[in-house]
Amino acid sequence: MLHNPNLSLKTKKLKVVEAMVMGLSNKLISKELDIPIKTIERILNELNKKFFNKSKLYNPRVRLLVTCLNKGLIEYQSETELREIQGLNSNLNKTLILSCIGFSNKAIAQFFGLSEKAIELRFSQLFDYFNVDTKNQSAENPRISLFISAYLRKNINKTQLSRLFKETQVDRLEQILENPGLFLERLEDSHKFIG
Repeated sequence: MLHNPNLSLKTKKLKVVEAMVMGLSNKLISKELDIPIKTIERILNELNKKFFNKSKLYNPRVRLLVTCLNKGLIEYQSETELREIQGLNSNLNKTLILSCIGFSNKAIAQFFGLSEKAIELRFSQLFDYFNVDTKNQSAENPRISLFISAYLRKNINKTQLSRLFKETQVDRLEQILENPGLFLERLEDSHKFIG
């Protein structure tokens, strides 16, 4: 399915990253690699600090995945061609895009001026559309699985992710959140073909 050219990490860290970007939960990574969960959390936290300043507005695992993809450290490929998911409404499209560039539920709620509960409901719809099994969270991370499915189905592509990744760096977050409506409009204008 993927990956990994040139990650200059020690073998244990590399294996944790490989398992994480495949969508595995910390629990399953721990079981598969015989590494304590605390060690996995420490490794992922170290990598998050290395690649970007931690912000509560990011989902750390998704942002780390997007960082690795943007730096060319991983690549996803599907053995079969998957059809793009059609028929998502504008709000679901924007939620999907914001999720895929690594924003947390809290940040996405701020963008839309909604509660985090309302955003969770949108994610439930997205998980259904993209066939993400949320009942098996001990094995899969639903947000990573959603990202992988959307990426492989070309609902969002590497060029879009790269541009949006640069636009949403920590040093730009304050400016973006001063006028989230404007950012969402630009997002929609530049991604008309999604959905």
